[in-house]
Order: sequence, then C-alpha cells, then structure tokens
Amino acid sequence: MTVRIKNISLLTFFMVASVLVHAQVVQQKVGDHPTMIEPNAVLELESTNKGLLLPRVELVATDNVAPLTAHIQGMTVYNKATAGSGATAVTPGYYYNDGSKWIRIGSGGEGGGSWNDVATGTTATSYTQNIYQMGKVGIGIENPVYGLDVIGGVNKDKGTMRIERTGPNTGGSYVALSKRNTGNTAVGTGDILGAIRADAYVGDSTYESPARIVFKTTTDAAAPTGTVPTDIQFATGLQGSEPSFQNDNGVKMTIKNNGNVGIGTLDPKVTLDVTGKTGTANALKADGLLIPRFTVAELAAKDNAYGANQEGTLVYIKSGTGSGNGKTSGITGVGFYYYDSTAQKWVSVTRVPAPTPVWEMGEYYDYTATARTTLKVANTNGELLPGFEQAITIPAGKQAKVVVSYSIPVGKTGMTATGYYGITLQKKVGTGTYTDYDAGSRKYTQIAAHATDQTGMTTVGATVSDVYASASTARTVSYRLLPYIEAGDGIRDIYFNMYKATAASTDPNFNWGYGYWSITVYYK
Repeated sequence: MTVRIKNISLLTFFMVASVLVHAQVVQQKVGDHPTMIEPNAVLELESTNKGLLLPRVELVATDNVAPLTAHIQGMTVYNKATAGSGATAVTPGYYYNDGSKWIRIGSGGEGGGSWNDVATGTTATSYTQNIYQMGKVGIGIENPVYGLDVIGGVNKDKGTMRIERTGPNTGGSYVALSKRNTGNTAVGTGDILGAIRADAYVGDSTYESPARIVFKTTTDAAAPTGTVPTDIQFATGLQGSEPSFQNDNGVKMTIKNNGNVGIGTLDPKVTLDVTGKTGTANALKADGLLIPRFTVAELAAKDNAYGANQEGTLVYIKSGTGSGNGKTSGITGVGFYYYDSTAQKWVSVTRVPAPTPVWEMGEYYDYTATARTTLKVANTNGELLPGFEQAITIPAGKQAKVVVSYSIPVGKTGMTATGYYGITLQKKVGTGTYTDYDAGSRKYTQIAAHATDQTGMTTVGATVSDVYASASTARTVSYRLLPYIEAGDGIRDIYFNMYKATAASTDPNFNWGYGYWSITVYYK
C-alpha cells in the first residue's frame, strides 16, 4: 500500500514537470475552445460568461510603490483605495506602472472615464456623436484642476490651442462663457458672465494674475426688453491671485452696453470718456489725448487714403507747410487740422485767440512851471528847464508804455533877425546818457524881424509815447525838456515857461500861461 502511493506521487510529479517544461516553449489558452489559439498571443483567455480578475490592492499614492516592494514597468493592478492628495492622489480603478510611478488607466468617474452620448447618456460609440463627460479634462496634465486644463509647450506662431469650425461663410469659431445662478435662477445686475484671466507664475508654486477681461451684467434703461445689458472691463496692474472677479480693482478701460467707452472711468458718459489720474502716486503719469502727428510731407503721402468717409478726421501737423494743389496745400504751419471732404483739403482748426492784454494805467507824473527861464542864443548849451525831468522805474516782467505830453510858452522881446525857438525832449535808459528824442521835440519859426519895442510869443507842445518790452529785471528810464534856440540876434532875451517874471507878477498885456507837462505810464 505504501509502495503504491509513493509510485503514484512520483508519476504525478513527472507529469506536472513535463507540463511546466512544455509551457515554456508553447502558447497557452484557458477557457473555451482550448485548441483554437490566437497565433500572436502567448496566453489567451476565452469565455462567454467569465472574466479576468487582476490582483486587487490598496495603493497609497501614484509615486509610492506600496503595497509592492518596487516599481515594475508594466505591472497592472486594480486599486481599491482612495488615498493621497493633490497630483499624486489615487482613487479606485485600474493602474499600470511605468517603472517609476502608477498611472491610472482612463479618467475618473463612472464608465471608466469614457465619453457619453448626449442623446442617450450611454457610452459613445461613434466619432460623429455629440459627447460629454462629467469629470475634468486634462491635456498635457495628469490631474486637471479646471474643467479643461491645457498645459504644454507653445508654438510662437500657433499658440497652445486652436478652435476651428467648418461650415457656411457666415459661421465661425467662438468660445461661449455662460452663467447660470444656483437654483436655476436668472442672472442679475453685477453678475459675472465670464472672464479671461492672464496668470503669471512667479515661483514657489505661486501665480500672479496681473490682467483680466471681465464680462459683467449692468443696468441700461435704453437696452431692448428681454436682453441682458453687459459691460466689458479690461483690468491690468493687479497684484496677487485675485480669484474673485466681483471687484473692480485695476480696471483701466470699460466698454458699456450702450457702446460708450471709458478710459480711467467705470461709467463713461459719452462715446469716449477719458478721465486723468491725479494724486501723488500719479504725478509722473502723463495724461491727455494724443492725436496722430505728421509732417506735411508724411500726410501728403496719404492723400489717397482720405475721402468722404474720413470727413472730420483730426490730425496734428508738427512741421512743414503745404504747397501745390494737393489736399495738404492749405496747411500753413504747426497745429491741428481737420479733413474737409467737400473741399478735399485739410483745414486749420481755428483757435480761440487769447484775450489781447489791455494797457492798464500805472504811475502818473506832472509838473507846472513856477518861474520864467530867460535865455539868449549864446548861453543855450546845457541849459535845462527847471522841474522838467522825471525818472520812471518799470517793474520786471511788465511791458510798459510811457506817454509824455507838454505845453511850454516861448516868447521874445524885439528881435532884428529871423530865427527859431522851441523845446527838445531827451530820454535815457538806466545810467546811460541822454539823447535827443526827435519824435517828441518841437520848434517855432519866427519868420519876420520885429522892432526893438515889439514882442513875439507862442506855445510849443507835443505828445509822444514810448513802448518798452517786458524784461526779466526792473529798468529805469528818464525824460527831460531842454530849451531850443536857433539863429536870432543873440542879444534879445527868449522867455520860456511864462512871459511873466514870476507866477505872482501881473502883466495886463501878455498872459500866455505857464509851462506844463505830464507823464503817464501804462502796463500789461
């Protein structure tokens, strides 16, 4: 009995060994039709009511080998655990190992990550079906963060992603950004319908969001009934991640629902509303509207570009003048010009002239003679009319007009020769010397000789003005009157200022008045 059992065991051992040795060199099939083997398969499984059950394990993370002892390229398992966090997290499903980490087969969600047919809700079977998936889609990323998360190199000419639509000429590609409030309620004023945000990686797993375009609902009484008035905001210069688009931080330009465009303002009141920046922080920021600037030659080269549709176009000419018969022929110099399509000419924008400064009265000086000055021909050199000299100070930064007016009685006793007498007006600037001011000098002609007992008397006068340009420093100008005698007999006395010897004396025959002058100074 014992011997028989040993013989049976020995026979069994040799049979199993024979099968194992044979299996190393031939194909194997398990299941139905064991003799019908796929020639390209080393192992084939066939069954109409059974499946293949792979090892079921509990993975820890995609970068953790546990519960195995090493990363083995091609190793495939079914993971039962939900573990880890972030990009290395694992969830129930099939995983294979690439030699350094676990990679999930398919995306998460029911149906093994498959796409579903919109019409039936079941797994899509044709590339012509409209499909959807409830999970996130990643292109170039294993664990997408957004609904569609695209990461990868950028072709400088073609970008990261392209959306192209084929169809009639009236159709085109577009990206739809839509909003539906919680509870399936309609959107309200101030709701964000969508946004485009530019993020910049600044290191240490941190992103900054320096710019964005936001589509925000607004109010517009003129909007047609049933429409949703919406503004477009362009924001730059933002700091931090700015996850919320509700605030208006950094908005530089707004396009209102009614078409008004605001730069520097959220609520433009006209077609283009530009608001400058004030305050210390904006002291070095230039504000204004800069019109296109051309030389006359540059604008003339564009003659054919301007027609009826360019009526009213505004440009600024920075140099040159027009010539010939072209559209720029009327340009006379630097300034703003608009295009008149009827005349087919550039026309100067008429500037409102600055008000012409008005002369305003400043100082006033006058003097009346109190005594007679008596002279002969022989002693006229260097003689003055006492009291008729005045210095005037013109302030810095002022234009001045000086008006001098005088009336001097001049007479003589009997004279045997014909001659002239009169008044010389002189002026000087600063500490210089006096010079004759011919425009303000006058003389009288004595055309007939008189007997020794006869006398002759006249009045010599003039009014003249001087204009002095503005200067950076104050200036002093001076005026004076000198008696003038030409010819005569050199014997007879010539009286200046009055015929009487003094103002107190009386003379019933010759009351010719007194010498007088006035100086009025005007500024602007």
